[in-house]
Formats: sequence, structure tokens, C-alpha cells
Amino acid sequence: MKKACILLTRLADLNEVDQAFFIAKGYQTQILPLTEISLRKLSANEIAEIKATQWLFFTSQVPVESVLKHAQSSVKIAVIGQKTAQAVINAGFTPTFISPKETKEMLLTTWQKAYPKKIRILYPKSQLADNNVEKMLANYEVQSFIAYDNLFPLTSQKKLEKVLETKKITAVYFTSPSAWRRFIKVYKNYSALPLQFVAIGETTKKAIEKAGYTARLKSDVEKID
Repeated sequence: MKKACILLTRLADLNEVDQAFFIAKGYQTQILPLTEISLRKLSANEIAEIKATQWLFFTSQVPVESVLKHAQSSVKIAVIGQKTAQAVINAGFTPTFISPKETKEMLLTTWQKAYPKKIRILYPKSQLADNNVEKMLANYEVQSFIAYDNLFPLTSQKKLEKVLETKKITAVYFTSPSAWRRFIKVYKNYSALPLQFVAIGETTKKAIEKAGYTARLKSDVEKID
């Protein structure tokens, strides 16, 4: 019987923890990043905002270094998870708040409970990010800007086609709605191949379900033989 194999779609250097998790659950793993990152040059206005803000919010480790090189040492920093926290530490700062669960919703809801007073927040994000952070922080003085581009290179599309053609994977793990949208763009031509879909959190799970597929959360994955 073929052993279950799950495809991990994060950037190559971000898969270590997830890979260990799924191996411990009995899966084989295969890594194929569906993302290419391109940092943008910060404008003078963006640098001024970084210097002036009271809080910085990071939902990805990607923009941490480029943003924090312009930040005041007194700035407070909220991060989505331990890897992003480590990136902040590597940049010479200490995270003020780390989300207890690696999702935007958990980050924002728990942070607001801890810091209910209106303060100035800056949120660097990708060109694909929605406005949910800004909406959920509407009671604060929040601004955002595009710090990097999250791209789907043609080489990754071709590699994904080859992976699907081999029919060796049985599941796919997604850590963002954008990764799902990129996958489904290719998978629609291979939909006869039955796959299980696993999502990092509710936002990604809902994106999968909105497209008419079923998904389960990573936290609900059980050990298999």
C-alpha cells in the first residue's frame, strides 16, 4: 500500500517545522514552494511612517529585516508566530507580542484584548494581502503599505504539473489563500486525482471550501499508519 505523501507549499526554508509535524503523523513529505518573494524599495514616506509608528505588525517574516533597519529602538512589535519572532530577534529587536496561534485572526483578537487603547500601528504586507487586518484594527490608528510582492513563477507552475502527473502525492498543505489559488489554477486540469487538503488556519480553510472543496485544519490532522 502506498504511503500517504503530503505536498508542502511554503518557501523552501520555512518548511522545517511543518515537515517534522507531518512526518510524526506518518506522512512522507515533498516540498514545492508556490511562491517567489520580491522585496520592494521603501519610499521616503514609508520610512518616515516606520520611524513614527508606536507598533509594527508582522504577519510574515519576509519584510522584517528591511523594515526594522529603519525602526526606532522603542517601537513595539507584534508577530504572527515563532519564526517571525526569530526574524525580529535576528534583526536586533525583541517582539512585544507573539500570537498564541499562527493565524492573523488569533494575532489580532488576542492582541486587542491585551492592548485596548487607541494607538498608532503600521502593517507592512504583500500585494496579495486583503484588508482584514486594517478592518479588525479599525478602532486604532492603523496604516499599511506594500513591502513585498508575492509571485507565482512559471517554473513553479511547471513543477507542480509534473508532481500532479506522477500521482504520488495524496495530500497538500496550504498556509495561505494565495497558495491555494495558485494550486487550484493548475489542479483544475488534474482534478481526477483525488487529494486531501490541509489548511494552516480558518482563513485558508474557508478559501478552499469557497471553491467547492473540503479541507481540514492542520490541528485536526491525526496520526496515520
